[in-house]
Amino acid sequence: MKNAGLVKSMWSVATGTSVAPAIHRSQSFSSQPSNLHAYVWGKELKPQSNGGWFADLFAKNTDAVSSPKELQGKDGWQHLSFGQGHVLHVSGKGEVYTYGEGKLNQLGLGKPVDFQPTLTQVQGLPKIQQTAVGKSHSIALSEKGEVFTWGFGGSSFQQGALGHGNKDTQTTPKQVKALEKQKVIQVAAGHHHSLALTADGQVYSWGNGENGVLGHGSSGNLAAPTPLEFFADKRVKQLSCGEEFSAAVTDDGSLFTWGKDDQQQLGLGPGMTLDMNSVVLAPCLVEQWELEHLDIENDTITVDPQKRPKIKSVACGSQHTLALTENGRVFFWGAKGEIIPQLVRGNASEFNTIKISAIAAGKKFSAVVDDQGCLYTWGDGRAGALGHGDLDTHSQPLLVKKFGVAAQRTRVRAIFAGAKQIGALTN
Repeated sequence: MKNAGLVKSMWSVATGTSVAPAIHRSQSFSSQPSNLHAYVWGKELKPQSNGGWFADLFAKNTDAVSSPKELQGKDGWQHLSFGQGHVLHVSGKGEVYTYGEGKLNQLGLGKPVDFQPTLTQVQGLPKIQQTAVGKSHSIALSEKGEVFTWGFGGSSFQQGALGHGNKDTQTTPKQVKALEKQKVIQVAAGHHHSLALTADGQVYSWGNGENGVLGHGSSGNLAAPTPLEFFADKRVKQLSCGEEFSAAVTDDGSLFTWGKDDQQQLGLGPGMTLDMNSVVLAPCLVEQWELEHLDIENDTITVDPQKRPKIKSVACGSQHTLALTENGRVFFWGAKGEIIPQLVRGNASEFNTIKISAIAAGKKFSAVVDDQGCLYTWGDGRAGALGHGDLDTHSQPLLVKKFGVAAQRTRVRAIFAGAKQIGALTN
């Protein structure tokens, strides 16, 4: 089975700095204290080189931080978000801090910034509980369930993902009026689209609809949040976005995916067209699972809906997906590997018997946390995101020693992944 897989020293920078005037794929989190310690590692964000993105593509990973480093903050941390070029982190006091690329105002600092090298507070927000970052936009969810967005609003060729009913770019946070009568409990962001989950289990989507990422049965764009009618008679409990695809888990443990399927990241099986143009325009139930752990002999694939595992949460990476079952097992698919969910197995027998409690997926790498707070990672290690102190690639889960059995005083409470970065909240 095939298992896929920070900026000018962001961990050494105090977070008390703010800029005036200040009136950017995947995560797993649960109820937790708001003043936790945070550790971050992976590829450091840095200004683009003079050669542009093409030169950076072939640059050596001399900026990779391959071991967990503590993120300094006097108030602790409660949520971390990593984008392709910028980050948003929420402090224990509900304040939002950002750094990275800001040419399209995705940092929310009141003006375009080529590159902000240190964590800087985003002004003009109430107390925030969660954030999400797209390629050029940012989302913040307040403790009261209000949604704020900022960044790139769109152009004559593209609809932005801010949700304000137009294509205006926002240099600072602005509340999404279309959701002000809803109590939102989770937000998620893809490259150019956004999702919101309300307290009554309904899903809203907006932004660029290319490849069907919005789930409304077409590739049309939406300038404002629109309820996803497919879920009108269902209750969704969790959402996740990949670069150009989306996923939702309902309260009965069913998993639905939609959007781009060029890497088989939707997990819909051999019935889908396996080519670079494959898209799914509306949510589809993931029905086929490799169920060896349920005593199905010889890796036999079953399509019996009574034998589908009940899903607790889903994590979309750039082009692959992880699903966590209610009994603590993890499935993987996508990245031009498995076309249906496959059980994640480890080399060590102990991994195959532990219960997983949280999952996260990045770009060709994955991370899981067990119920004892130990962290395991695997996949592409060239950006240092696996946290093993090297740039090696690992095809199966490997314990991160910083958060292993020997370090049980440092237990992971939540894990977050971006394209090439990863972060953990600990006690």
